[in-house]
Amino acid sequence: GHLYPVARLCALARERGIVSHVDGAQAVGMFPVDLHALGCDAYSASLHKWLLGPMGTGVFFVRAGARGRVQSAFAHDATPEAPNYGPPGTAGLPLGAGLVASLDFAGALGIENIAARTRFLSDHLKERLAAIAGMTPLSGPDRATSCPGSTIFELEGVDAVEAVAVLAERARIHIDEHQRDGHNAIRISTHVYNTVDEVERVVEELRGLRP
Repeated sequence: GHLYPVARLCALARERGIVSHVDGAQAVGMFPVDLHALGCDAYSASLHKWLLGPMGTGVFFVRAGARGRVQSAFAHDATPEAPNYGPPGTAGLPLGAGLVASLDFAGALGIENIAARTRFLSDHLKERLAAIAGMTPLSGPDRATSCPGSTIFELEGVDAVEAVAVLAERARIHIDEHQRDGHNAIRISTHVYNTVDEVERVVEELRGLRP
């Protein structure tokens, strides 16, 4: 649920001769990503999340100046002596076709429009959650530090794992639990295809779980 100063961190790493790799799994497809502006040596992301691509698709970028230091653990059979960033075997053509459709969809909507819509829904969700007693937000406190579409919070007296199961069974609402760093948290992702009515419904269901 947080936005981090990635460009600054990559610059600090570069000043110290450290190779930087950014895990962008929760960024690609949610908001614009400028790899050159980030200044990272390598960037990877799974594309089935916010980009809505097929499961098993991803991207791995290595900056031209870093390719001598960042090498794949696997090499293609035809060129075992050369660093290779392609699949070590037969390419998954159906996955590639599905990914093209996902890219076309995101391109037709516009990534800036997707970011604006997810931000609008997330802001509305945060506002409605704030009215529930015992709610503690864990996402970034403002737009500069919070992801557009990911909202993480705790509800006093509510077990996050149980809440996920109950909402899925009772209301066909699919959210996620966030059991990290000692937190008993719930994560809700609002994407471009979600509606304000759906946000209202999940808030009311969560309110009903409070003791």
